[in-house]
Amino acid sequence: MNWAPDGKHLAFSYKDSQQEPWSICLLSVDTLQGERLTSPPPGSYGDRCPAFSPDGSHLGFVRELAPGTTMDLYVLSLSGGEPRRLTADGRAIDSICWTADSREIVFQSNRPGSTAALWRIPVSGGGPQPVQGVGDDASQPDISAKGKRLAYVKTFFHSEIYRIDLTSTDHSKRAATSLIASSRYQNRRQGSELGLHLS
Repeated sequence: MNWAPDGKHLAFSYKDSQQEPWSICLLSVDTLQGERLTSPPPGSYGDRCPAFSPDGSHLGFVRELAPGTTMDLYVLSLSGGEPRRLTADGRAIDSICWTADSREIVFQSNRPGSTAALWRIPVSGGGPQPVQGVGDDASQPDISAKGKRLAYVKTFFHSEIYRIDLTSTDHSKRAATSLIASSRYQNRRQGSELGLHLS
């Protein structure tokens, strides 16, 4: 859900039935009248993450063809016409916002070379470029009204693999000690490359 700059309209994802895809709808706060803005292709998951441009002329959103997998970024002129696709590689996209001058959209994506990072793309066309100085594991961007500050969430993962001496009969001495320390997720998987033999 996202407020229009005029404070009189809300954009949100909506569908009439479980069988149809999600569409972006516009709701007038004064009249409570709704208008469907997008018509995603049948069989797709639908449109989500609506975000108005600061000048109120356009709406950015994510079109998801398959749940959690095939997504692209679109922009719709609120003066009319069909949505225009800005990305065309189907990469996961989330958490979009606009630059203060309404010329670019900033979004989270797991594009090649990153796990989850912030990217920017001109609405006029061109390829996405990484937001410099942010790094991986960034999400939920938001830009101040004057455009001088970017706020975002930086997620850190810390997990370790521990071991316990099972040969000791004294349970009080079975203290867990760190075996592998990592800033990435570690887990036991079938066919894992990590092996540990207790003798």
